Amino acid sequence: MCSKRRSSPFRTVTFRLTLWYAGLFGTLSLAVFVVVYIALISSLGQRTDADLTNTAKEFETLYSTHGIEALRAEFQREAESRGIKRVFFQLFSPQDELLAASDLSVWGELKVGSIAPAYPSNGEVSFDTVSVPRHPNKVRVILKRTGDGCVIQVGTTLQENEALMKKYRETFGTALVVMLFCGAVVGWFVARRAMSGVERVTQTAVRIGKGDLSRRVPLGKEGQEIDNLALAFNDMLERIQALVRELKEVTNNI
Repeated sequence: MCSKRRSSPFRTVTFRLTLWYAGLFGTLSLAVFVVVYIALISSLGQRTDADLTNTAKEFETLYSTHGIEALRAEFQREAESRGIKRVFFQLFSPQDELLAASDLSVWGELKVGSIAPAYPSNGEVSFDTVSVPRHPNKVRVILKRTGDGCVIQVGTTLQENEALMKKYRETFGTALVVMLFCGAVVGWFVARRAMSGVERVTQTAVRIGKGDLSRRVPLGKEGQEIDNLALAFNDMLERIQALVRELKEVTNNI
């Protein structure tokens, strides 16, 4: 005797299609996140570099026109305006001697060669992202060489950028959970609708198995494939019912 396979909702096509839809939604969401994440990092980096470049050029212009004292005073004003914990400014001689600087009390000892990129040529700039002791955030540094060979160093923390990216990751994590849930719900409804025609065929087959040969599979709106299955099943029932009638007639004649 053949035993019936135990029914389990996890073995159904509906459940598998639900998983597929949830996985598809999750994969597409992750792809969008990666693209936006990379674009956002690039945009924030370009904005930071542009701000550093403009600041360094302004300092160079001030230094060349008004001298080192004016530059030293501007260092202090600019650092107090932006926050001494967020930015620092330094001016080094061609021999790496510190000529002017903003308030470095929270930065420790900063040397031009220790946390800076390679020296640029006259009029050019160079960038680097470095770590500073006792500071949890990365620091973006620019070096700009002046016409007399001195080097202007401008540094700014990436705290705002990193906080923004962290917020974006947290927001995406929540959105991903929502997308997976929506994908599962949509997948379940679509799968249930798609498999409702198969369910009608199954119910009809069960009724026929109990001796009701007059049952037919009603047509639905699930699609042409389900309609073709229902029509083929109904044609088979017609032939079976005709054979049964002929068998009864032969039996009666005998």
